[in-house]
Amino acid sequence: MSKRLLVLSFLVFLSSTLYAYSDFSSIAPSGQTLYYEIRGNNVVVTNPLNTDFGGWSTYEKPAGDLTIPSSVNYGNVEYPVVGIGHYAFSLCGNLTSVTIPNSVTLVEEYAFRECVGLTGVVIPSSVVYLGEGAFYGCEGLASAAMSNSVTIIREQTFSGCFNLA
Repeated sequence: MSKRLLVLSFLVFLSSTLYAYSDFSSIAPSGQTLYYEIRGNNVVVTNPLNTDFGGWSTYEKPAGDLTIPSSVNYGNVEYPVVGIGHYAFSLCGNLTSVTIPNSVTLVEEYAFRECVGLTGVVIPSSVVYLGEGAFYGCEGLASAAMSNSVTIIREQTFSGCFNLA
């Protein structure tokens, strides 16, 4: 009996870790549904599922011009948006522009991986960290403006951005 309980507990744990990556969703000012992970008193934008394929297979991918809010309300609590999480917009090929608020301090690994329609990005002076491959494979990216506040730029951050001037 205890062996069955152990197996059942493992399966419940496995299913919750595979499919419950975001804590909640909210509509962005630009109209797209964004997903968030609560980290202490803050949130980071994430994808619906934590996969290197972006987790968007059963969800509508953000497209067009995206504005990330500086804060979101959930459960009557206002959370500042402080980051763009791992694979948050990975493979969102129809994303053309993104406005990142000054509340964001980090852009994590592969956040915009292969967003081939993204043509330009302005990284606000609040950002201090760009994770590995953050803009990897963004073939259409022609400009990326950032200040000297970015103190950590990991490997392959702009790898495969062939049009970047």
